[in-house]
Amino acid sequence: KILNGNVSLLDFAGSLVVCHGHRQATEKSLKQGDPKTRNLYSTPLGIYALTIVTCTFLQFGGTCTTALLLGQNPSWAAGTHVFSAFMLAWWLTFCCPFDLWHKLMCTPLLLVVKMVQTISSTHAISSWGVDKALTAEHPRMQNSVWAALACGYFSGCFGWVVVAYVQTNGEAILKNAPTWAMQRSWYMVLLYYGLIDPHGILKGPRLAAGQYLEQFSPEMGATMMGQAWTKSAAKAWLCSLFLTLWFGMDIVGVDLLVPVNKAMGVVASIVAPIHLNRWDEVEDGAQGAVSQTAEKENPKHSKEGAKAKTS
Repeated sequence: KILNGNVSLLDFAGSLVVCHGHRQATEKSLKQGDPKTRNLYSTPLGIYALTIVTCTFLQFGGTCTTALLLGQNPSWAAGTHVFSAFMLAWWLTFCCPFDLWHKLMCTPLLLVVKMVQTISSTHAISSWGVDKALTAEHPRMQNSVWAALACGYFSGCFGWVVVAYVQTNGEAILKNAPTWAMQRSWYMVLLYYGLIDPHGILKGPRLAAGQYLEQFSPEMGATMMGQAWTKSAAKAWLCSLFLTLWFGMDIVGVDLLVPVNKAMGVVASIVAPIHLNRWDEVEDGAQGAVSQTAEKENPKHSKEGAKAKTS
């Protein structure tokens, strides 16, 4: 926390990135002459209301969804320092004198803020997601594996989903999902839960894997058969992976999730192959059926057509 404990640094960085991105997207839409956007932002009251409400749910929509699932109040609304951080970020983005802060955010300073925001995303999935379910006010939710996984995923990426659903009736979700943030959250939630194993469901597989690895490396086998990770150690490991993905995407320009997605695709095709006719397969099948029907109804015409194609 900063400013005498009244502002959360991690939420401040996350809110800065969200508000900056929303301002750029809105200005682009206004410049292109989108009539809907121009109508919404035609009055000062509309600008105040829309920017605050939209950015609030972009930043906190995931934890709101988590709170809804758990049947308790959103964590960001329970303390002053979280929303104060958001309001400070909003004021700097939209109201700063001489528009100084927005100009600074168009410099390499944005990369530094994004780095801190990446650490904030780690806490969103772990502390504000999975851990919220494990310490839920309702005891039955504490014992649910699926609640822990869902809360971690929701807190990590669901803010955009909430806003996109309200603004476009879900059209933007169908068009753009899964986003990069949604893919990242999916892997990190599974990893964090697997490392801490709060419900002990992975104890058996961990022992079996450790006994197998002991044949090649006693150290690795002992590590695998040992106790599950502490939350602090798991969060530190998760944070390092988040920063690695951020460095690859924003600094080097390489999406490190691409090979992970390919590997996951191979595993999924083996473990859970989906038997579902896709539209192109259905279309090809329908064309074949039509051709066979036409040939049965007029075999002479079909043979003449085949001869013509051959010649």
